[in-house]
Amino acid sequence: MATWKYTEETKGVDDLIKNKGIEEFERIMDELQPFKEWLKSIAAKDKNDEVLLRLNFILVITAIYG
Repeated sequence: MATWKYTEETKGVDDLIKNKGIEEFERIMDELQPFKEWLKSIAAKDKNDEVLLRLNFILVITAIYG
C-alpha cells in the first residue's frame, strides 16, 4: 500500500510527481507496505469500534480470498 500526506499538490500520483518530483514518488514506492500490514497499522491507530470492526472484516476477507 502506498501512502503519503494528502494535499492539493499531492491529491493523486500524477500531482505528487508533478509537484514533489519523481524522487519523492520513488521514495514512497520503496516504502510500500503489504495490504494486510497496512490494515493492521490503521487498526492500531484508530480505536473507533466501528472502524476496527470493518477493518477486521476486511482482514478476514483478504485472508480467505487472498
